[in-house]
Amino acid sequence: MNGYDYLEKQVFSVFDDHGLSQIKIHTQNVIELSKEFSFQFNIHQDKLKKAALLHDISGIIKNRDRVSYCESHKIPLIEEEIELPVLAHQKISKHMAKNRFDVQEEDILSAISCHTTLKSDANPLDKALFIADKLAWDQEGIPPYFNSVSRALETSLDYGIYIYMDYVINNQWLKVIHPDFLKTYLILKRKFY
Repeated sequence: MNGYDYLEKQVFSVFDDHGLSQIKIHTQNVIELSKEFSFQFNIHQDKLKKAALLHDISGIIKNRDRVSYCESHKIPLIEEEIELPVLAHQKISKHMAKNRFDVQEEDILSAISCHTTLKSDANPLDKALFIADKLAWDQEGIPPYFNSVSRALETSLDYGIYIYMDYVINNQWLKVIHPDFLKTYLILKRKFY
């Protein structure tokens, strides 16, 4: 068993032990999309798969406990992450990937840490995990933006991300808009319009 297969077995076992079948299925779907995106956008497949595998490992921490988890592990939060603790889960996943699963590659940790909000200086690995997470969403059925984002990704990774962000902003899907998300959206909006 290679290193990735062993890690996958560990992570899926954690999900099983916590009764998180929905997160496990979502993670499997993100991994599958990540494989496609690694070829489409020339991104290191093993790194993208590893980031996809661990991006939601913080699902084992209940939403109501996320702020206290961050406080006890000295993970800095901003106001929006305290107001809507689900936004903090990407930072917790990074912390758990590094400290529980011994992931030390900074580019993988970076992708995990911004997979929900993205960031303005995102690299292709960050971007690919972000959009894979959104297309392989953790809800029932297919996301309403799936076709338009998929078509946009045929143009470029940035354009696909912009179409997704524009959709959620215009449809007022976000209860709280994270400043990293907003900054990235505005940069992309200037790029494309």
